[in-house]
Amino acid sequence: DAGDAFQGTVYYNLYEGVLEYKALSLMGYNYVTLGNHEFDNGMDSLAMLMTLKNFPVVVSNYDVSASRIKGYVEPWMVRKKGKLKIGIMGLGVDPTGLIMEKNYEGIVYRDPVKTAREVSAFLRRKKKCDLVICLSHLGSDSTEVKVNDFTIARAITDIDVIIGGHSHSLLENVTTLNAAGRKVMIAQMGRSGLYLGRIDLEFTQK
Repeated sequence: DAGDAFQGTVYYNLYEGVLEYKALSLMGYNYVTLGNHEFDNGMDSLAMLMTLKNFPVVVSNYDVSASRIKGYVEPWMVRKKGKLKIGIMGLGVDPTGLIMEKNYEGIVYRDPVKTAREVSAFLRRKKKCDLVICLSHLGSDSTEVKVNDFTIARAITDIDVIIGGHSHSLLENVTTLNAAGRKVMIAQMGRSGLYLGRIDLEFTQK
């Protein structure tokens, strides 16, 4: 899930995120990243909600070491799936002007392009991942943000798939070329759970 699990329905108004994180847990999500709306009720609320989940939260460009959610967020993760080694990373949107400062207290935002380059290279070369997936809450609309999913895909060589959020776009079978001229898949499934995304990847043995 690419973030913003909270907000937008009366369920959030009533249960303040408890229902959403319990639902994601019951649905069996493997990895989730943070959107800006996860911070709507502040750090105390988010820290409490983190105790309810049974899935890992991955954000690479938020330094949470001085925040209330320290210990609940990972910068990257590696998953074995059969013979494949899959690297997972996440990118959060710039909170400046988007989230009230007191609501993300203690979190340090890092440049997403620089972070993506470093983390994806680490996963590919040091961790020997066959596939690198980025969960992104940067959005795909170039008119709304300076750095979006396409910016990341074209600047980096070690990301294979970007699963995006934030701009509420519906992106199906969209690819762009990375810095090495290889295709990167960019997917985003709109908003409000209207669509479920599926990507089939075919591997060939070296």
